[in-house]
Amino acid sequence: MTPLERNHVTVAGDPGGRPIVFIHGIGSDQQAWAGVAGALADRHRIVLLDNVGAGQSDPAAFVKHRYLNLEAYAEDVAQVMAALELWDALIVGHSIGGMIGAITARHVPDRAAALVLVATSPRYLTEEGYPGGLRREDIDEIYRAATSDFGDWAQQFAEATTGQPADSAPGRRFLAALNAVPRERLLTVLCSTLQTDHRREVERIAVPTLILQPSEDPFVPLAVAEYLHDHIPGSRLEVLVSRGHLPHVDNAPGVAQAIRRFEQGLSPRR
Repeated sequence: MTPLERNHVTVAGDPGGRPIVFIHGIGSDQQAWAGVAGALADRHRIVLLDNVGAGQSDPAAFVKHRYLNLEAYAEDVAQVMAALELWDALIVGHSIGGMIGAITARHVPDRAAALVLVATSPRYLTEEGYPGGLRREDIDEIYRAATSDFGDWAQQFAEATTGQPADSAPGRRFLAALNAVPRERLLTVLCSTLQTDHRREVERIAVPTLILQPSEDPFVPLAVAEYLHDHIPGSRLEVLVSRGHLPHVDNAPGVAQAIRRFEQGLSPRR
């Protein structure tokens, strides 16, 4: 099994353009990037992938103990970039995909030119001096709801994530992607995400970084985006008009335009 097969990698766009690697978040897959990727394909080599355990990734690749933290996902992305011989790439990650991208950039600094963090949080739990957005009791309730009545929880999660009713087109697409992930795998990823703390990883980001924050995000408050901005030297923060936690779906043109402006300001490719 090659890295490209494992992560069901799709390559499109301009073969001679700067590569852009898109990494999705929980309960999603590479299809969530369709609007953004399509808008950038005229000048960029587009690389889409499914995180192991999601989408059409190889089911046999998901080993529970391996994917209890984001390092394994980042290693997968690094292997994909090596297999495609990508250099000076722009890594774009949504939610936990943003932190996966940050870790990937540390693993392969020669391959990563810059980073875009879309609705990304390094720590979801609120602590003294850090406004993560969720209290310990909120996280306990998420676990309780997801394990006691998964169907009801999934519908509520889809509505909160998309900012639209579960029977809307975005709600149905997200719910379908969510339900396509085996329940045990989804709960494993959810558990590991809500309990981990990647704030030290943020301090190690050493590439130009754009932070894109939705104006109405139920999971990542603006204070978290400001924390990222304060702790990533030279980073840029843009707040996009968007409902829910999926600005690349709700406002794909705005996300694509922000990425294009950011990429045009980067150093020329080597």
